[in-house]
Amino acid sequence: VERSRGLGDVYKRQLLGNLNPVEILLKGDPSLVVRELEKCFLEAGSRYIVGAGCEVPRGTSNENMTAMQRFAATAMSSN
Repeated sequence: VERSRGLGDVYKRQLLGNLNPVEILLKGDPSLVVRELEKCFLEAGSRYIVGAGCEVPRGTSNENMTAMQRFAATAMSSN
């Protein structure tokens, strides 16, 4: 698998997050959140765990958090 090249045992582990907490979650809109989550999921594969790259900034909209939760509930359950 191409994406596993150079990762060794890391590829066998779960990968969490990788969303830019400020530019995507705080400043973005729900459609941007979903697009970025889709990219993460496609690159990481079925072991991807939805999450922010770090902490969720204060002031992040409920809509963006709901988009992240819905992505996790739908896209992740299809695997």
